[in-house]
Amino acid sequence: MKRHKVIATLLASLLMAVSASAILAPGRANRSSAEVTDSLKDSSIFVLKPDSAHATPVKAKPAAINLLARCYGDSIVLRWAPEDFVTWNYLNQVGYNLYRIYTDKSGQYHDDLIAKGIRPQTLEQLRARYPESDSLAFVAVGMLYGKGEVMPGQTREPYGEVGGMLEVYDDQQTKFAFAEMVSEWRPDVAQAIGLRYVDRDVKPGVRYEYILQPAKRDPHGRLPIAPGQVEVTCTKYKPMTYTPAYSDSVGKALNVLLRWEDAVNSAFEVERRLEGETEWQRLTKRPYTSALDLGLTQENTSRYADVVEKPGVYEYRVLAYDAFGDLLVSSTTHKVRVGDLDAPTAPVVRRILIDRDGNPDSLQTITAHIEVEKPYVEDDCIGLMPLYYNERYTGKQWKRLTETMYNPHDTVLTVDVTGLATGMLTIAAVDTAGNMGYSMPVQLRIEDKKAPEPPLNFKASVEPNGRIHLSWSPAPQDRGDIAFYEVAAANDSTHEFMIISPQQMRDTTFTDSVAVDVNQKYIYYRVRATDYASNIGRYTAMLQVERPHLLPPTPAHLDTLVVDTAGIHLCWIVGADKAIILHNVYRRLEGQADWELIASYEADQMAANDYRMCVDDNPPFNNQRRYEYVVESFNSTGISSGPSLVVSAMNDRNTAVDVTLKLIGRYDAKAGRTRLSWDCHGQQPEGERYWGVYVRKPGSDTFEYLISEDLNDLMHSDRVLSAGESADYYVVLLYSDGRSSNPSNIVTVTAPTKQ
Repeated sequence: MKRHKVIATLLASLLMAVSASAILAPGRANRSSAEVTDSLKDSSIFVLKPDSAHATPVKAKPAAINLLARCYGDSIVLRWAPEDFVTWNYLNQVGYNLYRIYTDKSGQYHDDLIAKGIRPQTLEQLRARYPESDSLAFVAVGMLYGKGEVMPGQTREPYGEVGGMLEVYDDQQTKFAFAEMVSEWRPDVAQAIGLRYVDRDVKPGVRYEYILQPAKRDPHGRLPIAPGQVEVTCTKYKPMTYTPAYSDSVGKALNVLLRWEDAVNSAFEVERRLEGETEWQRLTKRPYTSALDLGLTQENTSRYADVVEKPGVYEYRVLAYDAFGDLLVSSTTHKVRVGDLDAPTAPVVRRILIDRDGNPDSLQTITAHIEVEKPYVEDDCIGLMPLYYNERYTGKQWKRLTETMYNPHDTVLTVDVTGLATGMLTIAAVDTAGNMGYSMPVQLRIEDKKAPEPPLNFKASVEPNGRIHLSWSPAPQDRGDIAFYEVAAANDSTHEFMIISPQQMRDTTFTDSVAVDVNQKYIYYRVRATDYASNIGRYTAMLQVERPHLLPPTPAHLDTLVVDTAGIHLCWIVGADKAIILHNVYRRLEGQADWELIASYEADQMAANDYRMCVDDNPPFNNQRRYEYVVESFNSTGISSGPSLVVSAMNDRNTAVDVTLKLIGRYDAKAGRTRLSWDCHGQQPEGERYWGVYVRKPGSDTFEYLISEDLNDLMHSDRVLSAGESADYYVVLLYSDGRSSNPSNIVTVTAPTKQ
C-alpha cells in the first residue's frame, strides 16, 4: 500500500454520538453493483446536535477501506488497509466479507461472496506458525496482541483531556503503521493478519470487481465504514520500471551516506558491488525503512549509511517492496568514489618548445615538447596527463591531449598539437583512486598572428556606493581564443588611460570602486582583449559613466533681495559642484508647515549664468505675514543639499487698487441726518472687499474711520453733525487682505442752524 501517513480526526471520532443504519448486511450474497452502491448511500450516519431541542440529522463521512488488486495470470491478489487504527481494530474483531462480481465469457453474470469473516489468526495460531526468531512476523503479532500500548491512566497528560487522548491516539496509530509496513514486506504475514487475500478461481481476460466490507456493522452506530471497491482485468502483472533518483555524501573512514527519492514505497533492500564486478552484495539483513519514512515528515528522501572495506569506486542500487510485497529492482545504479581523496602533488611546467615539421603552406606537423618537473612521485601516482583548453575546440571543458598517460617520472612530454590553436595547458598527476593534482595552467602558443577584435556590448551599471560594474562579450570570431582582458580608465576623455584590471583577467565582467567625494561628474573606460598567442587587440570606444556621489551638494546662499511694487526679487549663488543637476526654489507664508515649489532650474543653465540663480516672485499681497524662501539642490545620485538658509520678505509695497470713486453728500434737515452716496463707475476689482467711510469733525485736523458699509450698499447716513456744524467726508474701497483704493473726493456737509 502507499506509505502510511494518517491525519488524525481523533476528537471528532471520540465526541460523536451517532445513530446508523446497517452498512452492508453480512452473509448476503448474489447482489448487484447497483445494490452495493445503494448500500453505500445508507451507510451515512447521523449526529444529534447537543445544543438543539430536536435531533437534527447531520451526515458524517464513513471511514474508508483502501483496496488494491493485482493479477498474476493464474490468481488475483487483493491487499487492503483501513483508514486508521480505530477502523482496523474494529475490523480485526468482526472480520471482512469479500464479494466478487463479474460477467464470464458466455455472458453469464456472477455476484458471489467468496470469503466471509476474514480476520487475523489467533495469537496461538500465529505463534505456532512463526518462530520467535522471525522478528518481522512478531512485529505484526505484537501490534495485534501486544500489551505494551498506552492505557488510560498511563499518559503523561491527565486521561480524558486533549493531551492524554492524543498520546493514546499516537500510540495506536504507530501500532497500526508498523503492522501495515510489515504487511508490505511479507505477503504471508499480510494474509495471516487479515490484510491480504488470494483469489485463485480466475480466468484470463475476464474483468473482476471486488467489494470488501465489514462482516458486521457497529451495533452502536458510532463507526460508519465505507466498503473498499476495486476492478481488475486478469492479465499477468508486469513489474514496473523502478528508477529512484540517487545522491550521496562521502565522509572520512570509508563512510558513505546513500540517498534516494521515493514518494510511494516505504521498505527497501540496498545492494552494493565494486565497479567491474558482476555480483551484487545485499547490505540489508531485513527490509530497510528510513526513520524519516514513518510519517513524521513530508520528506520523500530515504537514507542508508554504509561503511566499505577499502577505497575504490562502488556501485549501489535500491530494491523496493511495493504494496503487494513484490520486490522492484532499480533499473539504474549510482557510483560512489570512496577512500583516497588526496590528490598527488602537482607537477610544474618549466618550458614548452614548439617544433614544426614540413612546409607551412601545406600540411604541417606541429609537436609540443613540454618540459615538466615533479619533485616527489607518490607510490600510488600512476601517470601524467596533459590537458588542453580552448573554448573554440573544447567548449567549456578541459580535454585530454593524448589517449595514454605518461610515466610520472618523465621530464619531457612530447605531444602532437597539429590543428590546434593557441590555448591553455595543464599537466595532471593521476593516482590509483583517480585523484588528480594539476599544474598551474600555462599558455600553449602554437601559431596565431591575428589580434582579437574589440569586445562587444561594453556597458556599465552603477551602484550608489561607488561600485561600477562593467561587462562585455568577445567578438564572435574570437570566442575561445581570448587569453585575458584589460580594462583601462581615465577621469577625463582627454587624459591618458591607465589599466586598472588585474593581470591575466579572463572574466568578461569587472567591478571598479570609484571615489564618491570628488568634484568630477564622469569617469571613462575602455577594454581590450589579448589572445593566447599574445596578440593585443584594439580598445573599444570610450564608455562614459556618470559617477555616483554620496556627498551632499553645496547649498545655495543668498546674494541679493529686493522688494518693490512689482514683487519680491531674489538672487542666490548656487554650488559649482559638477554632480549637481537641479535646483528647486520653495516658498511658504511665515508659520505654515508646507513648502510650495515655485521654480526649478537645471544646473547647466545656472553654470552658464556664472552660478547666479535669480527669481522674480509676485505672491499674493499680504501685509500681516512675511513670505519665506529656500533653495534645495540635487546631484545625479539623488542626494539633496538640504534646504538653504531661510530668506523672508514682506510683500506689502503694492497696496493701492486703481479704482476712481466719486462722492456726493447733503444734509437731510427733515430727517436730521447726513446723506452720502458714491459711485465707482462700474469698476469691480476681484477679492473680498467693502466700503470704508471716513470723517473729519469740526476742530480736528485728521480724518477718522467712521463706519464700514457692505459692498452692494453705495449709500450711508449718520447723525454725527449737530445744528450749525460742518464735517468733511470721503470713502475708500477696502480689501480684507489690507489693500485699499485711492480715497474719493472730499465732501463737506453742514447741518443748518435750527430756526
